[in-house]
Amino acid sequence: MEVVMTSAETGALLQRWFDEVWNQGKESTIHELFDKNGKAHGWPEPTSVLRGPKEFAKVFHQFRSAFSEIKITIHEIIAEGGHGAVRWTCTSKHTGDGLGFAGTNKPVTLPGSSFILCKNGKLLEGWNFLDQTSVIHQLRIAADKNAAAGKQRSAGISKPVAPIRKKSGRSLK
Repeated sequence: MEVVMTSAETGALLQRWFDEVWNQGKESTIHELFDKNGKAHGWPEPTSVLRGPKEFAKVFHQFRSAFSEIKITIHEIIAEGGHGAVRWTCTSKHTGDGLGFAGTNKPVTLPGSSFILCKNGKLLEGWNFLDQTSVIHQLRIAADKNAAAGKQRSAGISKPVAPIRKKSGRSLK
């Protein structure tokens, strides 16, 4: 039997989802609140479709293995019956290798929005809009720079030193 959700119930469900899943890192909430036939569109890639709580939890763990200090700030939730819109910003630090390359220890800010259909007290389908691809690209560049700097240090290479000059302006060699 389908239970029609009120706007207040939908808003509270979405607030709980973002707080418990993302801010508290509770995988159990994914299995409790994400419908077994649920779909999450647009995360981690724009064309991704995650089906069910197990698929969602797998990507959740991958994200958490790449980022620490995850904090989702909800700027607004608009709910109408079982439909909800959430505008949010995720801040974190890239500390792990869950993206396929070493952590950079760089802070990350990722704004986004999610449009979610809720039924029977669960998230049934969600459409997520965020630019994680751009963030990953920027972090990969930083990781490559860190790796290159590490290779130089381990090979005993340092930055070139400017020649010592006499007061006359000529180089000493």
